[in-house]
Amino acid sequence: MLPPTPRRRALARAAGLAWHAPTLTAGAALLGAVAALAWFAGADASAPLRAAMRAGADGADGRAVDVALALRAVPVATLALVLPPLAGALFAAALAHTAQLGGVWRPRRRLPGAPGRTRTATARLVDGLGAAFAAAAIVVITLAWLAVHGDDLIALAAHPSAAWPGAVVRLGIGAIAVLAGTRVACGVVAAVVEARRHRRDLQMTEAERRDELRRAGADPRRRARGFAGDHAAATVAGAIARARVVVTDGTIAVAVAAPAGDAPRVVAVGRGPDATSLLARARRDRVPVTRQPTLAAALGQAAVGLVPPALWPELAAVVAASGG
Repeated sequence: MLPPTPRRRALARAAGLAWHAPTLTAGAALLGAVAALAWFAGADASAPLRAAMRAGADGADGRAVDVALALRAVPVATLALVLPPLAGALFAAALAHTAQLGGVWRPRRRLPGAPGRTRTATARLVDGLGAAFAAAAIVVITLAWLAVHGDDLIALAAHPSAAWPGAVVRLGIGAIAVLAGTRVACGVVAAVVEARRHRRDLQMTEAERRDELRRAGADPRRRARGFAGDHAAATVAGAIARARVVVTDGTIAVAVAAPAGDAPRVVAVGRGPDATSLLARARRDRVPVTRQPTLAAALGQAAVGLVPPALWPELAAVVAASGG
Protein backbone atom coordinates (compact mmCIF):
# COMPACT_ATOMS: atom_id res chain seq x y z
CA MET A 1 0.00 0.00 0.00
CA LEU A 2 1.11 3.55 -0.79
CA PRO A 3 0.60 6.77 1.18
CA PRO A 4 -2.30 9.01 0.09
CA THR A 5 -1.83 11.97 -2.20
CA PRO A 6 -3.01 15.46 -1.17
CA ARG A 7 -5.92 15.13 -3.61
CA ARG A 8 -7.05 11.87 -1.98
CA ARG A 9 -6.90 13.49 1.47
CA ALA A 10 -8.96 16.42 0.20
CA LEU A 11 -11.52 14.04 -1.32
CA ALA A 12 -11.73 12.15 1.97
CA ARG A 13 -12.42 15.37 3.87
CA ALA A 14 -15.04 16.43 1.33
CA ALA A 15 -16.69 13.00 1.59
CA GLY A 16 -16.86 13.30 5.37
CA LEU A 17 -14.35 10.53 6.07
CA ALA A 18 -12.75 11.21 9.46
CA TRP A 19 -11.83 9.21 12.53
CA HIS A 20 -13.87 9.62 15.69
CA ALA A 21 -13.78 7.83 19.06
CA PRO A 22 -17.07 8.27 20.99
CA THR A 23 -15.43 6.87 24.13
CA LEU A 24 -12.94 9.73 24.12
CA THR A 25 -15.77 12.24 23.71
CA ALA A 26 -17.61 10.70 26.67
CA GLY A 27 -14.47 10.85 28.80
CA ALA A 28 -13.97 14.49 27.89
CA ALA A 29 -17.57 15.21 28.89
CA LEU A 30 -17.01 13.64 32.31
CA LEU A 31 -13.79 15.63 32.73
CA GLY A 32 -15.68 18.82 31.90
CA ALA A 33 -18.31 17.96 34.49
CA VAL A 34 -15.62 17.30 37.10
CA ALA A 35 -13.90 20.61 36.33
CA ALA A 36 -17.18 22.53 36.62
CA LEU A 37 -18.08 20.76 39.87
CA ALA A 38 -14.63 21.44 41.34
CA TRP A 39 -14.87 25.10 40.44
CA PHE A 40 -18.43 25.36 41.73
CA ALA A 41 -17.55 23.52 44.92
CA GLY A 42 -14.94 26.16 45.61
CA ALA A 43 -17.81 28.66 45.69
CA ASP A 44 -19.63 26.43 48.24
CA ALA A 45 -21.94 24.72 45.77
CA SER A 46 -23.91 23.03 48.53
CA ALA A 47 -24.86 26.30 50.25
CA PRO A 48 -28.16 26.76 48.32
CA LEU A 49 -29.14 23.17 49.04
CA ARG A 50 -28.35 23.48 52.75
CA ALA A 51 -30.32 26.71 52.93
CA ALA A 52 -33.28 25.06 51.28
CA MET A 53 -33.18 22.15 53.72
CA ARG A 54 -33.01 24.51 56.71
CA ALA A 55 -35.92 26.51 55.31
CA GLY A 56 -38.09 23.43 55.58
CA ALA A 57 -37.11 22.89 59.21
CA ASP A 58 -37.27 26.31 60.85
CA GLY A 59 -39.31 29.40 60.20
CA ALA A 60 -38.35 32.97 60.83
CA ASP A 61 -40.02 32.88 64.26
CA GLY A 62 -38.43 29.57 65.26
CA ARG A 63 -41.54 27.49 64.68
CA ALA A 64 -41.81 24.65 62.21
CA VAL A 65 -43.10 25.73 58.81
CA ASP A 66 -44.99 23.86 56.18
CA VAL A 67 -43.07 21.20 54.23
CA ALA A 68 -44.25 22.83 51.00
CA LEU A 69 -41.60 25.53 51.51
CA ALA A 70 -38.86 22.93 51.34
CA LEU A 71 -40.50 21.23 48.37
CA ARG A 72 -40.40 24.52 46.51
CA ALA A 73 -36.85 25.46 47.50
CA VAL A 74 -35.02 22.15 47.15
CA PRO A 75 -35.63 21.67 43.36
CA VAL A 76 -34.38 25.17 42.61
CA ALA A 77 -31.24 24.63 44.72
CA THR A 78 -30.67 21.21 43.14
CA LEU A 79 -30.99 22.73 39.67
CA ALA A 80 -28.39 25.36 40.59
CA LEU A 81 -26.10 22.51 41.62
CA VAL A 82 -26.68 20.41 38.47
CA LEU A 83 -26.47 23.08 35.74
CA PRO A 84 -22.72 23.93 36.05
CA PRO A 85 -21.46 20.34 35.58
CA LEU A 86 -23.96 19.81 32.77
CA ALA A 87 -22.70 22.92 30.99
CA GLY A 88 -19.09 21.84 31.55
CA ALA A 89 -19.80 18.37 30.16
CA LEU A 90 -21.49 19.75 27.04
CA PHE A 91 -18.65 22.20 26.41
CA ALA A 92 -15.91 19.58 26.83
CA ALA A 93 -17.77 17.03 24.68
CA ALA A 94 -18.26 19.58 21.89
CA LEU A 95 -14.57 20.50 22.06
CA ALA A 96 -13.41 16.87 21.85
CA HIS A 97 -15.89 16.11 19.06
CA THR A 98 -14.76 19.11 17.01
CA ALA A 99 -11.07 18.32 17.53
CA GLN A 100 -11.53 14.77 16.25
CA LEU A 101 -13.71 15.54 13.24
CA GLY A 102 -12.03 18.81 12.32
CA GLY A 103 -15.42 20.53 12.45
CA VAL A 104 -18.74 20.54 14.22
CA TRP A 105 -20.41 18.31 11.64
CA ARG A 106 -19.01 16.34 8.73
CA PRO A 107 -21.80 14.59 6.80
CA ARG A 108 -20.94 11.51 4.77
CA ARG A 109 -21.45 11.78 1.02
CA ARG A 110 -20.44 9.76 -2.02
CA LEU A 111 -17.82 11.40 -4.24
CA PRO A 112 -16.10 9.87 -7.29
CA GLY A 113 -12.58 8.82 -6.38
CA ALA A 114 -13.07 9.34 -2.64
CA PRO A 115 -11.89 6.53 -0.33
CA GLY A 116 -14.40 4.58 1.71
CA ARG A 117 -14.50 3.16 5.21
CA THR A 118 -13.61 -0.51 5.37
CA ARG A 119 -14.56 -2.65 8.37
CA THR A 120 -13.49 -6.28 8.31
CA ALA A 121 -14.58 -9.06 10.64
CA THR A 122 -11.34 -8.60 12.55
CA ALA A 123 -12.08 -4.90 13.03
CA ARG A 124 -15.56 -5.68 14.36
CA LEU A 125 -14.06 -8.24 16.74
CA VAL A 126 -11.57 -5.67 18.00
CA ASP A 127 -14.41 -3.18 18.53
CA GLY A 128 -16.36 -5.74 20.56
CA LEU A 129 -13.36 -6.63 22.69
CA GLY A 130 -12.61 -2.95 23.24
CA ALA A 131 -16.17 -2.24 24.39
CA ALA A 132 -16.08 -5.23 26.75
CA PHE A 133 -12.72 -4.12 28.16
CA ALA A 134 -14.00 -0.56 28.71
CA ALA A 135 -17.11 -1.84 30.51
CA ALA A 136 -15.04 -4.18 32.68
CA ALA A 137 -12.62 -1.38 33.54
CA ILE A 138 -15.47 0.88 34.63
CA VAL A 139 -16.96 -1.88 36.80
CA VAL A 140 -13.61 -2.64 38.44
CA ILE A 141 -12.81 1.03 39.07
CA THR A 142 -16.31 1.63 40.48
CA LEU A 143 -16.01 -1.32 42.87
CA ALA A 144 -12.57 -0.13 43.96
CA TRP A 145 -13.93 3.36 44.65
CA LEU A 146 -16.82 1.92 46.67
CA ALA A 147 -14.38 -0.17 48.68
CA VAL A 148 -12.35 2.91 49.53
CA HIS A 149 -15.27 5.24 50.28
CA GLY A 150 -17.86 2.75 51.48
CA ASP A 151 -17.42 3.74 55.13
CA ASP A 152 -17.95 7.41 54.27
CA LEU A 153 -21.19 6.61 52.47
CA ILE A 154 -22.47 4.50 55.36
CA ALA A 155 -21.60 7.23 57.87
CA LEU A 156 -23.47 9.85 55.81
CA ALA A 157 -26.54 7.64 55.52
CA ALA A 158 -26.55 6.76 59.25
CA HIS A 159 -25.89 10.24 60.62
CA PRO A 160 -27.25 12.99 58.35
CA SER A 161 -26.26 16.49 59.40
CA ALA A 162 -25.97 20.03 58.13
CA ALA A 163 -22.67 19.08 56.45
CA TRP A 164 -24.35 16.30 54.50
CA PRO A 165 -24.81 18.25 51.21
CA GLY A 166 -21.18 19.36 51.14
CA ALA A 167 -19.93 15.84 51.81
CA VAL A 168 -22.17 14.46 49.08
CA VAL A 169 -20.79 17.01 46.61
CA ARG A 170 -17.19 16.12 47.48
CA LEU A 171 -17.82 12.40 47.17
CA GLY A 172 -19.66 12.96 43.90
CA ILE A 173 -16.73 14.89 42.47
CA GLY A 174 -14.36 12.10 43.45
CA ALA A 175 -16.57 9.40 41.91
CA ILE A 176 -17.03 11.28 38.64
CA ALA A 177 -13.30 12.06 38.49
CA VAL A 178 -12.46 8.36 38.77
CA LEU A 179 -14.98 7.47 36.05
CA ALA A 180 -13.70 10.30 33.87
CA GLY A 181 -10.12 9.11 34.16
CA THR A 182 -11.17 5.58 33.21
CA ARG A 183 -13.22 6.74 30.23
CA VAL A 184 -10.44 9.02 28.99
CA ALA A 185 -7.88 6.21 29.22
CA CYS A 186 -10.16 3.88 27.25
CA GLY A 187 -10.95 6.72 24.84
CA VAL A 188 -7.28 7.36 24.10
CA VAL A 189 -6.81 3.69 23.21
CA ALA A 190 -9.92 3.79 20.99
CA ALA A 191 -8.73 7.01 19.36
CA VAL A 192 -5.36 5.46 18.49
CA VAL A 193 -7.14 2.46 16.93
CA GLU A 194 -9.52 4.70 14.94
CA ALA A 195 -6.67 6.94 13.74
CA ARG A 196 -4.74 3.91 12.48
CA ARG A 197 -7.84 2.63 10.67
CA HIS A 198 -8.35 6.04 9.10
CA ARG A 199 -4.77 6.10 7.80
CA ARG A 200 -5.26 2.62 6.39
CA ASP A 201 -8.49 3.71 4.66
CA LEU A 202 -6.61 6.57 3.00
CA GLN A 203 -3.79 4.38 1.69
CA MET A 204 -3.74 3.63 -2.04
CA THR A 205 -2.97 0.67 -4.22
CA GLU A 206 -0.52 0.96 -7.11
CA ALA A 207 -3.41 1.13 -9.58
CA GLU A 208 -5.15 3.87 -7.58
CA ARG A 209 -1.90 5.80 -7.41
CA ARG A 210 -1.42 5.65 -11.17
CA ASP A 211 -4.99 6.75 -11.76
CA GLU A 212 -4.57 9.58 -9.24
CA LEU A 213 -1.39 10.81 -10.93
CA ARG A 214 -3.08 10.61 -14.31
CA ARG A 215 -5.99 12.69 -13.01
CA ALA A 216 -3.61 15.23 -11.50
CA GLY A 217 -1.69 15.57 -14.76
CA ALA A 218 1.45 13.94 -13.40
CA ASP A 219 1.53 11.12 -15.97
CA PRO A 220 4.90 11.24 -17.81
CA ARG A 221 3.20 11.56 -21.21
CA ARG A 222 0.99 14.34 -19.90
CA ARG A 223 4.01 16.03 -18.35
CA ALA A 224 5.74 16.03 -21.75
CA ARG A 225 2.71 17.56 -23.42
CA GLY A 226 2.36 20.03 -20.57
CA PHE A 227 6.02 21.04 -20.89
CA ALA A 228 5.56 21.71 -24.59
CA GLY A 229 2.47 23.81 -23.88
CA ASP A 230 4.25 25.72 -21.12
CA HIS A 231 7.21 26.36 -23.41
CA ALA A 232 4.91 27.67 -26.14
CA ALA A 233 3.10 29.92 -23.66
CA ALA A 234 6.41 31.27 -22.38
CA THR A 235 7.52 31.97 -25.97
CA VAL A 236 4.31 33.93 -26.72
CA ALA A 237 4.60 35.86 -23.46
CA GLY A 238 8.17 36.84 -24.32
CA ALA A 239 7.12 37.94 -27.82
CA ILE A 240 4.36 40.16 -26.41
CA ALA A 241 6.81 41.74 -23.94
CA ARG A 242 9.10 42.65 -26.86
CA ALA A 243 6.30 44.10 -29.04
CA ARG A 244 6.24 47.80 -29.97
CA VAL A 245 2.46 48.05 -30.03
CA VAL A 246 -0.72 45.94 -29.71
CA VAL A 247 -3.52 46.78 -32.13
CA THR A 248 -7.07 45.72 -31.28
CA ASP A 249 -10.69 46.16 -32.34
CA GLY A 250 -12.13 44.60 -29.16
CA THR A 251 -12.46 41.05 -30.48
CA ILE A 252 -9.00 40.58 -31.94
CA ALA A 253 -5.61 41.69 -30.66
CA VAL A 254 -2.38 41.71 -32.66
CA ALA A 255 1.06 42.28 -31.16
CA VAL A 256 3.55 43.83 -33.57
CA ALA A 257 7.31 44.04 -33.07
CA ALA A 258 9.54 46.35 -35.05
CA PRO A 259 13.21 45.55 -34.45
CA ALA A 260 15.63 48.29 -35.36
CA GLY A 261 16.72 47.99 -38.98
CA ASP A 262 14.25 45.19 -39.70
CA ALA A 263 10.75 44.93 -41.08
CA PRO A 264 7.80 44.92 -38.62
CA ARG A 265 6.53 41.50 -37.68
CA VAL A 266 3.29 40.11 -36.18
CA VAL A 267 4.47 38.17 -33.10
CA ALA A 268 1.14 37.18 -31.55
CA VAL A 269 -2.53 37.11 -32.52
CA GLY A 270 -5.46 36.51 -30.17
CA ARG A 271 -9.18 36.23 -30.82
CA GLY A 272 -12.01 36.22 -28.28
CA PRO A 273 -10.76 35.09 -24.85
CA ASP A 274 -7.22 34.85 -26.24
CA ALA A 275 -7.44 38.52 -27.25
CA THR A 276 -8.43 39.42 -23.69
CA SER A 277 -5.45 37.49 -22.32
CA LEU A 278 -3.12 39.07 -24.86
CA LEU A 279 -4.30 42.58 -23.96
CA ALA A 280 -3.93 41.87 -20.23
CA ARG A 281 -0.41 40.59 -20.79
CA ALA A 282 0.48 43.65 -22.89
CA ARG A 283 -0.80 46.05 -20.24
CA ARG A 284 1.11 44.14 -17.55
CA ASP A 285 4.29 44.48 -19.61
CA ARG A 286 3.48 48.16 -20.35
CA VAL A 287 3.25 47.61 -24.10
CA PRO A 288 1.19 50.40 -25.78
CA VAL A 289 -2.33 49.28 -26.77
CA THR A 290 -4.26 51.16 -29.43
CA ARG A 291 -7.74 50.64 -30.83
CA GLN A 292 -7.62 50.56 -34.62
CA PRO A 293 -10.41 48.27 -35.93
CA THR A 294 -9.42 48.42 -39.62
CA LEU A 295 -5.71 47.86 -39.02
CA ALA A 296 -6.39 45.13 -36.45
CA ALA A 297 -8.62 43.26 -38.90
CA ALA A 298 -6.02 43.54 -41.67
CA LEU A 299 -3.18 42.41 -39.41
CA GLY A 300 -5.32 39.59 -38.01
CA GLN A 301 -5.77 38.13 -41.50
CA ALA A 302 -2.02 37.79 -41.89
CA ALA A 303 -0.22 34.91 -40.17
CA VAL A 304 2.44 35.44 -37.53
CA GLY A 305 5.43 36.78 -39.39
CA LEU A 306 6.25 39.80 -41.54
CA VAL A 307 3.63 42.55 -41.83
CA PRO A 308 2.51 43.06 -45.43
CA PRO A 309 4.32 46.12 -46.89
CA ALA A 310 1.00 47.77 -47.78
CA LEU A 311 0.26 48.17 -44.05
CA TRP A 312 3.63 49.67 -43.11
CA PRO A 313 2.67 53.37 -43.47
CA GLU A 314 -0.48 53.03 -41.37
CA LEU A 315 1.35 50.89 -38.83
CA ALA A 316 4.22 53.41 -38.60
CA ALA A 317 1.73 56.18 -37.88
CA VAL A 318 0.08 54.11 -35.13
CA VAL A 319 3.46 53.28 -33.54
CA ALA A 320 4.51 56.92 -33.61
CA ALA A 321 1.19 58.07 -32.14
CA SER A 322 1.29 55.50 -29.34
CA GLY A 323 4.91 56.25 -28.47
CA GLY A 324 5.94 52.60 -28.95
